[in-house]
Amino acid sequence: MPVLKTRPTKRVCESTEAPATGSLFLRDGELPGFALRIWPTRRTFILERRVHGQVRRITIGEFPAWTVE
Repeated sequence: MPVLKTRPTKRVCESTEAPATGSLFLRDGELPGFALRIWPTRRTFILERRVHGQVRRITIGEFPAWTVE
């Protein structure tokens, strides 16, 4: 699962190429835990937090219905 640290602006969300298989994370370098997860068929904003030692991912919404702003 490749991970890139960048600010997921609208332009970055639209222009980042989706992987052929699996998913790609664009993590926000300024806001810990916030990321855009890119699959071959969709893109979703997520929040990751550690709860009782385990990483939990919460889906916030799909791009482009939801934007970074």
